[in-house]
Amino acid sequence: MKKILLASLVFAFSLNLFGQELKVNSGTPDGIAYTLPAKAFIVNIDVVRTDYFRGPLADYAEPLLGIQNPVSANKSVYRIIDVRIIETVYPENKIAGTLGYVGERNSREKQSGQVMMNENGTLAGLNIQPFEEMVNDDFSWSNPVWNIQSPDFEYLMAAPNQVMETDTIVKFITVDTATIKDVSYKHRLVARSEEDKANEIVEKILKIRRDRLSLLSGYQEVAYSEGTIRYMDGQFQEMEKSYLSLFRGASSTDQNRYTFVIFPGADDRNNTIKICNFSDDAGISQNNSGQAITVTFTTEEFAEAAGTQKGVVYRVPATSEVTIKHGKEDLGGGIFTVPQFGVVKAAPAVSNPKVLLSPNTGAALQTTIE
Repeated sequence: MKKILLASLVFAFSLNLFGQELKVNSGTPDGIAYTLPAKAFIVNIDVVRTDYFRGPLADYAEPLLGIQNPVSANKSVYRIIDVRIIETVYPENKIAGTLGYVGERNSREKQSGQVMMNENGTLAGLNIQPFEEMVNDDFSWSNPVWNIQSPDFEYLMAAPNQVMETDTIVKFITVDTATIKDVSYKHRLVARSEEDKANEIVEKILKIRRDRLSLLSGYQEVAYSEGTIRYMDGQFQEMEKSYLSLFRGASSTDQNRYTFVIFPGADDRNNTIKICNFSDDAGISQNNSGQAITVTFTTEEFAEAAGTQKGVVYRVPATSEVTIKHGKEDLGGGIFTVPQFGVVKAAPAVSNPKVLLSPNTGAALQTTIE
C-alpha cells in the first residue's frame, strides 16, 4: 500500500460567537459534522499454482524408459507462500457527530473558534494548527487471473500416422509338367499403433543422447567455441526434456496475489473473522471448499467505560494482536493499533479548548484547556 503526504489541515471552519462562558460541546444540532478514523486491514495472500499434465505415452514410460512415477492424471495443486497485512485508515461513520458552542451570552465581547477537518471527514483539531502527517491513500484491487501454459504434446507427437505395408503374394502355376512361380506385390496403408509411436520417440531420445555425447567428447573434431558448445548442449537438453515429457508428463507454474479487505468493528476486538477458504486442489475460494482462512483479533479490554460526550470527542486507541490462520496453521500476523477497539472519550467542555487529533487513530495528540 502506497502512502502519500497530505496536509492534515484541509478544511477550516471559524465560529464567531459572543460570550465568555460559551463551551464547546458535541452533539449540537447545528454544529459541524465530523467523524473519527478507524483502521481497516488489507490482507494479501500469495498463492502458487502448479498444473501437472499427463503425457500421451505415459503407459510406456516404465516399459520403454524405466520411468517409475510418471504423471498419471491432469491435476492442479495450490500452495500459499506468503501472507502480508497492510493497514489503511478510513472514516468510521458510526462515530459521526457534530461540534459547536453552547451556553449563555453574558457580554458583547467577540469570541472565535476554529475547527479543522481532515480531507476524509475526520476531525483534525480545534483552535490549534495541526501538523502534516502520513495518511493512507485510496486502495483498489481486482481478482487475479491464472496464466498456465499447457505443453504442446501434439507438436512433439506429430508424424505420419500411417505407414505403407507391402504384402508379397507368391503363386505357383502348374501347366502340364511345368511349374511357374508368379510373384506379385500388394501395397496398403496401415495406421501406426501407439506402441510404434512410442518406440520411434525412444529412438529419437537415444539419438539426441548420442549426438550430445559426440559434441561434448569432441568426436566431430570441429573446433567450436565454448559459447557455441554451451548453446548446442543446451538445445540438446531441451529437445530431450521435451520428448521425455511425452512419457513422464509436464508441469506449469504460475503465481498470483489474492487481496481481501477486513473492516473490523468494535465488537470484533476479541473475535475471529473468516477471510476465505483454501484447499490444495481448489486454491482460494469463497465457498465451502477447503478449510477457512481466518483473522483473529486479540485485544485487552479497557478497565473504564467511555464517558459522556460533552466536549471534543477523541479516541483512546487499543493495541491488538492480529493472527491469520489456515485451520490450525499460523500463516502470519502482527501487533497493530486499532482505534475502533478502544474507547471514545471527550475533552472537558470548557471555553477556548485547544485539541489536536491524530488523522490515523483519532487519539488526542495535544490538549490545552484555558
